[in-house]
Amino acid sequence: MVGRRIEICLLASIPPIISINTADALPADDQWLAHLIAGFQNGPRVAGVTGRHRPHPEHGKFLVRDFKQSFDQFRDLGNVYSYDDPISSHIYPGGIEWQMINTFYSDNNSAMSRAVWTQIPYPEIDWGEDMVWAWEVLKLGFQKAYQDEAIVYHSHAWELKAHRAWYATEGRFWKEMFGFDLAEPNVEEVIRNWNERDRLYAIRERISMSQLAHQFKLNEACARGRLDGQNAGKDMH
Repeated sequence: MVGRRIEICLLASIPPIISINTADALPADDQWLAHLIAGFQNGPRVAGVTGRHRPHPEHGKFLVRDFKQSFDQFRDLGNVYSYDDPISSHIYPGGIEWQMINTFYSDNNSAMSRAVWTQIPYPEIDWGEDMVWAWEVLKLGFQKAYQDEAIVYHSHAWELKAHRAWYATEGRFWKEMFGFDLAEPNVEEVIRNWNERDRLYAIRERISMSQLAHQFKLNEACARGRLDGQNAGKDMH
């Protein structure tokens, strides 16, 4: 359990601010830590800071596109988030998008207040303990900061079976922890739409047919995996 291992390390720590960087995440430059710690200046009640992720370049243009879109959104929405303050006029407070944005927090690239962690430790769950922690501290009136300049490289090139299993874990997590249906039941239509999007992107970016064919397989692994996990999460209720 990753969260439990992190808890043990934090118990042995002394500094008031603790940075966390998982073993498979590589800081992009020697200013990563300085940029990350600076996030505590973004607001008076910042409990944790997270930053931008980039995929390893060898993992392909599709992943570069997806990561960029996701973290550009955080950059554009602002550098501090709280439970009570609106994110944007087009994001409904209390909706799924609102909660997913507020909840996002990744120990691939993060720093936390030791004082807050002492009072609100990580939950002992198998997956997503960093995001559950972020949500809990926000509900208690603390803030989460985002530092766009604090960048790590972190991505995986697993076999398709492992990708599907990861997405199943993700789908189950959101269903069990927050009651969200991350996947849509019309999985065939979802896959068709994603494949068409990627086909057009491949033409524009001159991506090879073999890479596109692999992306189609990843799309299916994602859509079906999330639905698998979501259905398993429903069975737990």
